[in-house]
Amino acid sequence: MMQQGNIMTKSPGRMSPSDNSKTPLRRRGQPLISDMNDHTPTVISSSVSEHRSGRAARKNLNDLFSPVRDDKSLSPQHRSKGTTMECPLNTIARQLQSDFDETADEAAEALQALAISASDEVSLEIATSGVIQRLVERIQTKRNPEEELAALQNLCAAKDPDGILKRQMVVHGFIPLISEFLESESMELVQVAVANVLNLAIESPERKELLTNVGCIEKIAPLLRVRDQEMCVTAVSALTSLSIGSEYRKQLIDDAGVMEMIVPLLSDNEVDVKAEVLGLLQSLVYCNDFRKQKLIDMRFIETLTLLLANDAISPAVRDIGGRFLKGLAGFSGFRSKQDAPPSGRSLVESMVDIVHYWTSS
Repeated sequence: MMQQGNIMTKSPGRMSPSDNSKTPLRRRGQPLISDMNDHTPTVISSSVSEHRSGRAARKNLNDLFSPVRDDKSLSPQHRSKGTTMECPLNTIARQLQSDFDETADEAAEALQALAISASDEVSLEIATSGVIQRLVERIQTKRNPEEELAALQNLCAAKDPDGILKRQMVVHGFIPLISEFLESESMELVQVAVANVLNLAIESPERKELLTNVGCIEKIAPLLRVRDQEMCVTAVSALTSLSIGSEYRKQLIDDAGVMEMIVPLLSDNEVDVKAEVLGLLQSLVYCNDFRKQKLIDMRFIETLTLLLANDAISPAVRDIGGRFLKGLAGFSGFRSKQDAPPSGRSLVESMVDIVHYWTSS
């Protein structure tokens, strides 16, 4: 299940994303989106929507959000044998090495379900069971490793004492593989790969650097043109997570043309990623006057003012947008003060009045 947190803002003119508090994982069946910061992983959940060769097939992320799968929905060999675990890790590890893709996929699906509710103790058992190495190996040899990628995505989002699960993914070479799947012809694989980027980047400058070094920013940016709700949400959220904490990464995102691609999404009726777009823009302009001015030159203040005038927008978008607009209007007012006529008001000062009207009403 996708889950995002809140972009936090400070006083007007100083807009900053939060990067410090955690929120609990959502379960299957809940909405995909809220606002996004750098500490809330996304989780894939299984559902039976179609059948391919006699087993459940995952065609896209919309198929993944269903009621939480309990122990009874697992195949007999994966059902609980005791009180501490949902399914035996030794069975999963062995089946991931099977010559039969269906057997390996069933093991990966069982691991997805296990990761959703794994305790610290179970996460440590997963780390020592060897399943992460086998998942990565399987991904390198299998033609369509969607289930294995989804299992790694859920493991990225699971409770991870001291980050041991994610360290194993790095050690076994998962990050370069993610970069390759970002260019897959299968949009299902691309979307799960983007979600893995998001989860791995959270709260880790080291992993953000590794993901950047293999070209994830440049490969995710063009996906913003895909007219798909879940793809846009995941891509914008991943870029936001990568942007936090590094002016160099923010500049790479800007150089990839991301600002020009996402500002129009605030007026788009086909995909609704307004909260995520505002969060990414906040991160990009934080402590950077050049990008603030660039955003203003794109007529962003007018666009956001019209958005806030729409009674149908969510409270979260109204809150984030209102504070964002106050900050930019204050910045514009300061920059234009010297050019204002001695008697009379500048256009920006009038815009500030409009902003205060909409955000105080």
